[in-house]
Amino acid sequence: MRINNVGMRINNVDDFVDMRINSVDMRINSVDNFVDMIIYSVDMRINSVDVRINSVDMRINNVDDFVDSRINSVNNFVDMIIDSVDMRINSVDMRINSVDMRISVDDIVDMRINSGDMRISVDDIVDMRINSVDMRISVDDIVDMRINSLDDIVDMRIKNVGDFVDMRINSVDMKINSGDMRIMASISLSTTSI
Repeated sequence: MRINNVGMRINNVDDFVDMRINSVDMRINSVDNFVDMIIYSVDMRINSVDVRINSVDMRINNVDDFVDSRINSVNNFVDMIIDSVDMRINSVDMRINSVDMRISVDDIVDMRINSGDMRISVDDIVDMRINSVDMRISVDDIVDMRINSLDDIVDMRIKNVGDFVDMRINSVDMKINSGDMRIMASISLSTTSI
C-alpha cells in the first residue's frame, strides 16, 4: 500500500513537472512569436523608408532634368540673341559697304572743282559731310548698347534659374533629413521594444 502511495506521488510529480515544462515551452514560443512580430514590423518600416528614399531620388532626378532643361532653354535663348546681333552687325556691314560703293567725297569735290562752282567752297562741303557723320550714333555704340542690354537679360535669367534650383535643392534636403529622422525613430522604437 505504501509502495502504491509512493508510485502515485511520483506520478503526480511527473505530471506537475510535465505541466511546468509545457508552460515554460508555451512562454518561450510566445516570446519567440513576439520577437518575430517585432522584427517583421521593423523590416516593414525599413522597406517603407526605402520606398521613401527612392521617391526622393526620383524627385531629385526630376529636379536635375528640370534644371538641365531650363539651362538649355537659356542657352538656346542666348544663342538666338547672339545670332540676331550677328545678323544685325552683318546688315550694318552691308550698309557700310554700300556707302563705300557710293561716290566718295573726293569725287564730289573733284566734280565741283571741275565745274567751277565756287558758290560753296570745297572745305565747307567737306566740313558739312564730316559734321553730319559725327552727329550720328556710331555703329559701334549701337552694337555695344545692344550687347550690354542682352548681357543684363542673360544675367537676370541665369540668376533666376539659380535661385529656383537652390530652393528646390533645399526642399529636397529638408525631406531627406525628415526621412533620416524617421528612420532613426523607427530603429529606436524597434530596439526599445525588443
